[in-house]
Amino acid sequence: MPTLVEKVGASVVVVLASTIDGRGAIEFDRKMAQQLESGSRLFAVDFSSVRLITSAGLRVLLMLRKRAGVEGGLVLCGLSERIRTLLDIAGLTSQFQMTATRDEALAHLASLHAGPPVAEAPSSSLGHLLLRLLGHSTPAGERPAGASGPSPPVSGVAAHAMDLLGRRSDSGRVRSLGD
Repeated sequence: MPTLVEKVGASVVVVLASTIDGRGAIEFDRKMAQQLESGSRLFAVDFSSVRLITSAGLRVLLMLRKRAGVEGGLVLCGLSERIRTLLDIAGLTSQFQMTATRDEALAHLASLHAGPPVAEAPSSSLGHLLLRLLGHSTPAGERPAGASGPSPPVSGVAAHAMDLLGRRSDSGRVRSLGD
């Protein structure tokens, strides 16, 4: 059975043949290169039919993980106990996300595709201050409702953080980033 490739939403499902040896790895690598060239970065690799994978097949998996990049994802699913043991012996289990089923793999990839939740703008002076300290900007002059005058004194953990960052004046008030 050859390697089958199916597009499911933003993800690519790859159903591997029963043996991923030197010849099978060449086909697997070629098909993954085509998917990467077309812009795909989310991959679910279905091992449910795989009985044997050689070092050539493992190399393709590692290269796929690397080429998918930070914005991508690779999930292995349907691994038999034998293939899991092989990955464990090779020291590769920590290198891959693994799920029991294809549906679980696709759900994981969908969560990656959705991206992190978007945080709401802070409503307090401290929230704005923390954003500024972390290097995030807020629209010019924007302050929470009811906030006026100089920035408030800071205490506790925030003061310690500002001391470490060198952002607090002797009066205990926050220095602007340009001071």
